[in-house]
Formats: sequence, C-alpha cells, structure tokens
Amino acid sequence: MATCPDCGVIFPMTYGPHPTWVRCGNDKPDEQLTFERIDRLHPEELIDGKTYEPTLDYARLGKQMKAVYSLMRDGNWRTLQQIAALTEAPEASVSARLRDLRKRKFGALTVDRARGENGLHWYRLVVDAAQLTE
Repeated sequence: MATCPDCGVIFPMTYGPHPTWVRCGNDKPDEQLTFERIDRLHPEELIDGKTYEPTLDYARLGKQMKAVYSLMRDGNWRTLQQIAALTEAPEASVSARLRDLRKRKFGALTVDRARGENGLHWYRLVVDAAQLTE
C-alpha cells in the first residue's frame, strides 16, 4: 500500500523493475521548483512536520533540500546511503527530503523508487529539460 503525500489517499503499490510512486492525481505543482523557490519559502512553509521548529531547523533543512535536489536532478539512480554521503546529510533526512520533493509546494516532482537486492531501495528524480534551466 502507498499513501499520497499530498492528500493521504491510499493506493495499492505495484512492484516492477522500476516502480514509480503512485499519486492521487492531486499533484499539480504550485510552482516549478528552483533554488530561488526554495529560498523564497517562508520558514513556516518549508517543512510541515510536527517537530519542525523554524528558528532551529529552517536553515539546515533548506540547505538539505537544495543539496538533495541539486544532486538528484541528474536523473541517476542512488541509494539513501549514497545520497547521504554526497550531501553530508543523515539518511533519514535524505529520505524526508525525497518525500518533500513529491509535494506540490516543491513542484510535485516524480521520485522513482526501485527495490534492489536485500531490500535496498534505489531512488532517482525524474526531471524534464525545462526544469534544468539552473
């Protein structure tokens, strides 16, 4: 089962060689994601978790978002461990930033996930040419 990160609708998840995240159709982006868009987000908008404290977390999480987006927009498959090493962010934070990229406020981007051997998951960001203007 999979839950849409935008509205909470639950879908059956299908597994194949490169399964993609299942969406509810309520994923039209608010605005194309750019580094400027991330910078313009008000601290209260950046992250919407229960433990998020803007004064303590805004700069760190904004930096993580930029690093993950910058790395992943090349479309290459990577594990959480690889992304974490290259962005110098904890794996749990990388996983959260990948989920954030699927949200409308960050462009409703497609993050593909593929299951590898021993339960290892691989991720890639699907970005069209129009989004690579930066």
